[in-house]
Amino acid sequence: MKKKILKIINLILLLAVLVFVIRFLINNLGSLKSFNFELNVKLFCLSIIAVWVWLSISASVFHFIMKKIAPEIKMSENFTIWTNSYLGIYIPGKFGVISFRIMQYQKKNVSIAKVSYGFFIEMILSILSSVFIVLISSIFSGFSFIHNYLPWIISLFILLVILVHPKLINYYAKLYFKYIKKSNDFHITPYNYFFYLKIVGLQLLKWLFAGVGIFILINSVTDLSLNHLPFITGLYAAAAILGLLAFFAPSGIGVVEGVMIFGLKTILTNAFAGLISILIRLWKVIGELSFIALIKLLSLTFLNKTKESSRIKK
Repeated sequence: MKKKILKIINLILLLAVLVFVIRFLINNLGSLKSFNFELNVKLFCLSIIAVWVWLSISASVFHFIMKKIAPEIKMSENFTIWTNSYLGIYIPGKFGVISFRIMQYQKKNVSIAKVSYGFFIEMILSILSSVFIVLISSIFSGFSFIHNYLPWIISLFILLVILVHPKLINYYAKLYFKYIKKSNDFHITPYNYFFYLKIVGLQLLKWLFAGVGIFILINSVTDLSLNHLPFITGLYAAAAILGLLAFFAPSGIGVVEGVMIFGLKTILTNAFAGLISILIRLWKVIGELSFIALIKLLSLTFLNKTKESSRIKK
């Protein structure tokens, strides 16, 4: 009964967000008709490459985390598992990704506790890095009112650096597994402070490429000043993490669009903000699926070459 109620709540929340986005677009449909634009295919393709780089960095981060947990697993294996499990983000409830990883790693004799811990570390550092990039982006966004809050931003930045301390990360993990996962059977791998800072640095690089990709995407249909790049980067990082935390929305659908519309309205017209938010969703899906297909193709090619090499040696 509890599961049924939870599913109903998830569905209601998802529908509420989708209604907000659809209503916004309908209200501004008249304004959209007045736009006369063409897609710059070269810039669009360049923006897709930015998605590939961003996903490659994310996969590398996952490998570095799992390398400490299960050192016997090769980088190519971690990379492939991460890429294949990424399709799980399109499943409601956020369980698709971790479920696929558990199944794949169990075949390699890596316990559920270890995989779950690796997933938790990946998520918590991604969330912390998104807050970092939002704070950094706000400083360079060019909005005059930001300077009034500069001391607070610097204080939050220092606080985040402290929150990345290994002892605190382990404490978060214990709370997560005890009160959210409700399990006393969990694994903790001792990472040092430098390792966490390195991972956060890579995550910041990931957000930077995401922001650059969206900036190029927007410029494939209209002209947007380079001055808005920091704002776009911080806005998307905030939208993506809120979408991640919204357990009721597969791949953050509706939530990401809502946040992007709210933010883009400050630099674009209402109608164009809605159009760009939908374009970003299509861009993201195309980039993700093409990346997964590319990795799958490379993996199969490598596997075939390995088999051929073994056959020749025999």
